[in-house]
Amino acid sequence: MKRCVEAAVLILLMLVFYGCLSSLVYHPDKEISFTPQELGLEHEDLYMASANGKMINAWFFPCENARAVVLFCHGNAGNISDRVSQAWMFHKLELSTLLFDYQGFGQSQGRPSEQGTFDDARAAWNYLVQEKGFPPDRIIVFGKSLGVAVAIELATQIEPGLLFVDSSFTSTKDVAKAHYPWAPGFLLHRWKYDSLSRIPNVQAPVCFFHSKRDEVIPFKQGKALFDAAPEPKAFVEITGSHNDGFMTSGRLYTDAVDSFIKMHMEKNES
Repeated sequence: MKRCVEAAVLILLMLVFYGCLSSLVYHPDKEISFTPQELGLEHEDLYMASANGKMINAWFFPCENARAVVLFCHGNAGNISDRVSQAWMFHKLELSTLLFDYQGFGQSQGRPSEQGTFDDARAAWNYLVQEKGFPPDRIIVFGKSLGVAVAIELATQIEPGLLFVDSSFTSTKDVAKAHYPWAPGFLLHRWKYDSLSRIPNVQAPVCFFHSKRDEVIPFKQGKALFDAAPEPKAFVEITGSHNDGFMTSGRLYTDAVDSFIKMHMEKNES
């Protein structure tokens, strides 16, 4: 009888854990908490259709005489209003920026899913190429956290000028195992985001950022992904926690972005 009760409790715990997985992978926020005007940034508020017809919201930040444009794939929480400071950072580097929200985030329609995030990034890419007229080699794909997996998938399908990845992970299963080592593997297969198998197929120079103080994604996963990436590539060890690394690292971060652009995008320009 005791064993039956223990088994029932274990099954119940696994079911509860499985039911919570979606909120662990995706934590969208509908509320716009910050506006570009608060940092004095000009922007265009726009919508584009993803592959399933759902309309996703995006903000385009133009920069006069921009060196290139950044397509920014954000992490698993909040929405684009939480990433305005990163658009400001890119603006200071003379880069235009497109921030977009995955389905179910911010003002975007639908519900988030792995394939949906990939389709949403492709819609953002198509917008920059087809509507804005940017040459593919002048587009920088930039991923942060969950957005790294989205950015890597996109970079295997197209040929961007550069790829930047901040706080990268090998797969969602590996991240979940790092935090929940007791969880049965079969519960973790709903979302794969298997960047480790995709990174060898990336068709662009790649620059990695990761902090040893990252409390969400183990540093060793970022290094493992770097090791599997093709050349040319670079790894920059930054400071700070998972969410504030680009701010606490300051010039270390921005100088690395600037240098990588000069080395791999602008080196052949007259």
